[in-house]
Amino acid sequence: MGASFVFGIGCLMLPAIAYFVINQEWEFTIPLVGMVYRPWRLFLVVCGMPSLVCGLALLRFPESPKFVFMQGKKDEAIETIQWMHKLNTSGKEAKLQIVSIIDETEAQQTKARRK
Repeated sequence: MGASFVFGIGCLMLPAIAYFVINQEWEFTIPLVGMVYRPWRLFLVVCGMPSLVCGLALLRFPESPKFVFMQGKKDEAIETIQWMHKLNTSGKEAKLQIVSIIDETEAQQTKARRK
């Protein structure tokens, strides 16, 4: 619900930003590329900045634990889960203790053998 709220606010703010940026009467020339920079170009840059920031932020996040586990890196998957737990609890709760991770098919086979 929070993401929908933020998206809705962003959609409402876009026309307001456009009104204040696009209605300006200025321009300057960039001689190196022979381009005239006008307010509508600034508006495009302003609209693209959130996407750029989010894209760069994604580079800092680790791969999902499921993906890492499927690559055969169980220890790294456990570390990722512990990092996520620490991030979600702001480090206030005790460290999450994970002994091991097993594949879902492996768990089903183990259950079948016990019966």
